[in-house]
Amino acid sequence: MNQNPEKLKQIKPSGKRYTSVGDMLNGLSAESNLVEQFQAAQAESRLVDMLVDLRRAAGLTQEAIAEKMGVTQSAVSKWESGKDEDLSVKIVGEYAKAADQRVALFFGKRVNHVEAVKCHAMEIKRHLSALASLAHKDNEIEASIQEFFGEAFFNILTILAKCQEQMPNGSEFEVRLQVVGTKPIRKLPKGPSARMVEA
Repeated sequence: MNQNPEKLKQIKPSGKRYTSVGDMLNGLSAESNLVEQFQAAQAESRLVDMLVDLRRAAGLTQEAIAEKMGVTQSAVSKWESGKDEDLSVKIVGEYAKAADQRVALFFGKRVNHVEAVKCHAMEIKRHLSALASLAHKDNEIEASIQEFFGEAFFNILTILAKCQEQMPNGSEFEVRLQVVGTKPIRKLPKGPSARMVEA
């Protein structure tokens, strides 16, 4: 992508602000092959960019994460300026460990919204069942788990009610819960979703 230095000198600042390099190239009506080259380079470094974001979110410099990973700063610099194909699962795992973060790698076609919700729902069910099993084994934490179940129940209902309100004609559908227990409920949702817990 060598440019003519004389041509570059003729370019004057426009004063416009762009949210990304891609937007800038489109806004400046850059040559189509330049835009294509930029998009190809972006596609080849998506995972690399995520590792950089992971490191920065942990407040680590390249030197600091290199020390935690037991490698040189130049190795980290090479990975962060390279392509996804240069990375290994081991490198990604070491980044996550050094940044004290949990990451997941997914391979295959993109999951649609319905599939994602079903997948998360099954994971929630698995974790809630594990908590229920713990409650049977330890009387001391049973009350805490029961309290958590109550809060989770209200949170899930609140999420569903808010999403339903965003649907076309969503206001015609009501999610309502009538409390019939004897124990007072400590936390109730506030705002428009509060009508779900009205008696």
